[in-house]
Amino acid sequence: MRRWPEDDATRVRELYLRALLTQDFSAIEKEASGYLTKNPWDGVARSTVALSQLKQGRASESLRTLTEFQSDIPASAISVPVHVAALAANGWREKAQEEGAPLMREPILPEERALVSVAVGEK
Repeated sequence: MRRWPEDDATRVRELYLRALLTQDFSAIEKEASGYLTKNPWDGVARSTVALSQLKQGRASESLRTLTEFQSDIPASAISVPVHVAALAANGWREKAQEEGAPLMREPILPEERALVSVAVGEK
């Protein structure tokens, strides 16, 4: 961030990491929403907004953020751990377990692993 403070992609990735690590979800959601408005196809921004919503107890809004794309804009990769957690929080337990189980064997961030392990029922 110090080297490229104007780099949106770097800033959005930093916001995603902050959403995994901190408690200031409302401010993170607000800032990430600005990037998502400018770039609706940005999966990292979409994942950051959804993770912030999920952490604030707005599970249905989180899942909607991850899955509702404008038809003329191609979807980019969203965070699978966030998607798995949103599915589980919305009662789609089997789908969350199906998508989350393979992630437990992948090298993902410990905070992402914690999201997935709750969703798939592992501790």
